[in-house]
Amino acid sequence: MTPTPSPSPEPTLEPIIVLEPANNNINLPAGLLAGIAVCLVILGGAAAFYALFFNTVIYIKNTDEYRLIAKRRIKWNSPVVNLGGLDVAGKEVAVNVKKQIAERLFGRYIKTIAGDFVIRCLVDKQEGDFWYVVEIPGQDQPSEQLPE
Repeated sequence: MTPTPSPSPEPTLEPIIVLEPANNNINLPAGLLAGIAVCLVILGGAAAFYALFFNTVIYIKNTDEYRLIAKRRIKWNSPVVNLGGLDVAGKEVAVNVKKQIAERLFGRYIKTIAGDFVIRCLVDKQEGDFWYVVEIPGQDQPSEQLPE
């Protein structure tokens, strides 16, 4: 007689864990809107920096020294320094045009306006800051104006 084979133990069934891929689908319209919002914030910050960046500094002479009285922004395509709102009548004013704008204005005129007084100054320096000094007439003094 042949021995009967003993039954092998039954295999145990272990659960198989199946990992499903994470749902990384970004809703296209929401992602697009977020991207546009980020771009607008960056562009708005750059525009604000550009608009608030002063490229001209104005000083007034007090006795023997100059004192800062204002900062202005002038445009390279229409360079005008407006002294309106400043108490400069009958005083000497020094204007410092920063290097970045002075280089673009080389060979052009900067118009300086103080009330009804207007003077034009030729930018004749290519490197560094450009300085010029203007004697503003008082209210009772006649103003000498250069032709436009």
